[in-house]
Amino acid sequence: MRPRIISLMRFAAFACLFIGAVGFSNAQGRGGAGTPAEQKAAFDANFTELTTVLALTEDQTPRVKEILWTAQQKRAETMASMRGAGGGGNLARTGMREKMAEMDKETLTALGGVLSAEQITKYSEFQASRQRGRGNGARGNQRNPQ
Repeated sequence: MRPRIISLMRFAAFACLFIGAVGFSNAQGRGGAGTPAEQKAAFDANFTELTTVLALTEDQTPRVKEILWTAQQKRAETMASMRGAGGGGNLARTGMREKMAEMDKETLTALGGVLSAEQITKYSEFQASRQRGRGNGARGNQRNPQ
């Protein structure tokens, strides 16, 4: 009887490890981002909030949305390609951070052609509050507009 209990305990432990590993790998593979439909839905929800925060006009709304959606897609592609290139460690993270900072500047420049100076300031504050809310870059509510 005792060997059977030990076998069942080993099996249960293995099953827990396997289920945990599968869940972890799925979360890592998606980066917590979800399916494309989930990403778009999260983007739209956050953009609705941003529209209110910035008090976008009817003319500004589609232009800002296009800039931010394009920027988000470009970021996702860049991150995927950098992850796919292999490597890791601090050097890869530094390169990714530099690339993302460059992309953020490009996005801000593009938004500068559409938004007022006051709206740019509010946008920067909105982004900063989102980053603080994610715990310094940890993947929480991932899909903010950009």
